[in-house]
Amino acid sequence: MQLINIHTHYHNNEAEVIAVVNQYPMSFDLTISNFTLGIHPWYIIKDHLEQELTVLEKNINHKNCIAIGECGLDKKTNIPFDLQQMVFEKQILLAKKYHKPLILHCVKSFDEIIRYKKLLQIEVPMIVHGFSKNKTVAQTLIKHGFYLSFGHHLLVKKDLENVLQNIALEKIFFETDDQKISIESIYDKAATVLGIKNTDLKEQIYTNFNTIINT
Repeated sequence: MQLINIHTHYHNNEAEVIAVVNQYPMSFDLTISNFTLGIHPWYIIKDHLEQELTVLEKNINHKNCIAIGECGLDKKTNIPFDLQQMVFEKQILLAKKYHKPLILHCVKSFDEIIRYKKLLQIEVPMIVHGFSKNKTVAQTLIKHGFYLSFGHHLLVKKDLENVLQNIALEKIFFETDDQKISIESIYDKAATVLGIKNTDLKEQIYTNFNTIINT
């Protein structure tokens, strides 16, 4: 059974890993076995927006496109927040229309993504990538039906261990994001923190992956 890396910016051909590669509408490769396609809140360019959304919708049903993303909201970037919201909403509606999961980038905007999920009645899986916040935020997101993906922060932030220990295994994923680290190192750390066998963890995350892509 393969390891799932739910979000990475690097493409490799490791047979033992299913790596879901983040790509952008203006620069993507359809031959990559598993990828996501989306407009990141950092890289919104008004003049290109219509074209990017058209490209996104045209390719969203490609057999190798696992999800839309990463997309989302970020209050620390200089892109106007109202523009981010408009672009995010359009991508959410595409996910709803084509029954695709969403990989979410969320910085200081958790209340907003919960509000969008409720307002637009989104039932497709929504995965908050690179989660590094506290137990209260984690439990609030889980309560509202989100999945959480843990990456390199789990290796360095001690308080994240307690967060991970208090989340149902059915609601988690692991990732390497833009870090040049092995996904195995994150699984090893998580298994130790959870006090379970690495093989059992691997099996559960593989099941989670099949759940989201078949929802």
